[in-house]
Amino acid sequence: MENETISQTYCPKSIGMLLIIVGTRHYTAPEKLADYLKEAPNRKLMLMAEPYNKEDPNAVAVFDIDRACIVGYIRWEDLPKAHRLMALYNGTTIRLHVEGLVPRHNTSLMAYPVVDGMEITDLSGPEAARFVNSIDIFGSLERALALIHPKVKKIIYGCFRHLRDCIGINIPQHTLSILCRSIEYDKNNNNSATKIDQLIAQNAGEVTHE
Repeated sequence: MENETISQTYCPKSIGMLLIIVGTRHYTAPEKLADYLKEAPNRKLMLMAEPYNKEDPNAVAVFDIDRACIVGYIRWEDLPKAHRLMALYNGTTIRLHVEGLVPRHNTSLMAYPVVDGMEITDLSGPEAARFVNSIDIFGSLERALALIHPKVKKIIYGCFRHLRDCIGINIPQHTLSILCRSIEYDKNNNNSATKIDQLIAQNAGEVTHE
């Protein structure tokens, strides 16, 4: 069991654009790793795509500018966020601000991307607008929940969770909560799906029977 190198556990301010750096033990000598991880919050790190990586063309390396070497890789679950970020800021150097060690994983680091000196914890504003045209889409969705089929609600909820947790889009928490409550309501009212199925069939000119 490896010893803890950073005593204070860090609680991330947002899971939105939090990136996990793994594999550090493979790129730093074992006798120097503990000291390096302690210094990591002050290191100059940057993202570096590796499209010619034979093992994984989607791999994104973490490069230490001062040491001029790779110190780890972005874990595969966070690759969609990293690639989304690099696409949005194409041609811009994306640095990383290390916040601390991942709890119970004392060789993996948590970091937020930094663009033009600004730490990005969530994709919002102009960045989110490129993916979601208008924030009013959430209000429209909430107002239309009674007419949305229960199966579709589950799909929407799953998509929103993926956008928030894997892509880093800032999905309003109250929208997710309202979706959850609506899905639970459908479970407790078995006839809700039947009514919506009938409404869809009527609009399509079909006839359904009880």
